[in-house]
Amino acid sequence: MTKTAFVNCNLFVGTEDNLLENAWFVVNNETGKLEVKGTGKFTFPDIDKTVDLKGQYVMSGLINAHTHIGYINVSKVHYPETETLTTYKALKDLKSGLKGGVTYLRGCGSPFDVDVKLNNIRKDFPFDGPRIKPTGMPISILGGHSDRPLGNPLYDRGTPNYSHLVNSGDDVRKAVREQFKKGAENVKLMATGGIMSQGDQIDDTELSLEEMKVAVQEAHSKHMTVCAHAEGRLGIHYAVVAGVDSVEHGFYTSDEDIDLMKKQGTFLSPTLIAGHQIAVYGKGKMTDFSYNKMCQHVEAFYKHVGKAIKAGVKLALGTGCWDF
Repeated sequence: MTKTAFVNCNLFVGTEDNLLENAWFVVNNETGKLEVKGTGKFTFPDIDKTVDLKGQYVMSGLINAHTHIGYINVSKVHYPETETLTTYKALKDLKSGLKGGVTYLRGCGSPFDVDVKLNNIRKDFPFDGPRIKPTGMPISILGGHSDRPLGNPLYDRGTPNYSHLVNSGDDVRKAVREQFKKGAENVKLMATGGIMSQGDQIDDTELSLEEMKVAVQEAHSKHMTVCAHAEGRLGIHYAVVAGVDSVEHGFYTSDEDIDLMKKQGTFLSPTLIAGHQIAVYGKGKMTDFSYNKMCQHVEAFYKHVGKAIKAGVKLALGTGCWDF
């Protein structure tokens, strides 16, 4: 077991509010984990290599808990989304994330299961990028938020879809099992409509309470986590009652559901930056339908998420973006 010492730096660990000046730390080269830290003169036995950082600033790696690697263009299709192009884009996204300080991410839906497939081959075919908790194809109702055709008729037989399209609890159970078989570690449910989809509103309730209960039961029995895209009030309520591990976005989270989330330990991943960027910079860069939806709901989004934060709901940091 080899160890490397990094000395003469300014260190922010993340478990404390203060910056450690004139600091040093030791990394286990096999696990990549920081094992010990300190300040002042470095004295630590059994070190294989010492690196002088010459006063540079060092911080712990960031976790992005809501990402979509491999997206080409979610609002205006300029080029068919083939698996080859999606994989190429995903690898660029991962490298970009790593350069931005992200060392671990949770995928919350990727075309062609690209995050699952890349994670499966990584040991034998390494690539640069954060570690991945993969989700792959989400689960949506027919005609729902993530019912999105993919592919190019020239290459693809049939019509691939971004999501598993379900119409019953049995369909949901089968979809979860398929994702488990592929190697997914998280299940993404589409509980409501959304901003970027062109055929629905954010308060459209899509997956039913019973369907989400099936998904949670099946996923948890296989040690998988479950997150739910949920923006409208009733869909959020169904997701929380069903027992999902995290609610994504949570535009209209009610006081009742805030209390229940605190009781159950349900996380909220609000992806505030996505809402802000769309409302401020989105005009002309996406469909008017999506842009206007965000402008209509963004203040309520801030209000309800703020209430959840003040109440003490557990938060997960996620950008909700396909680029980092």
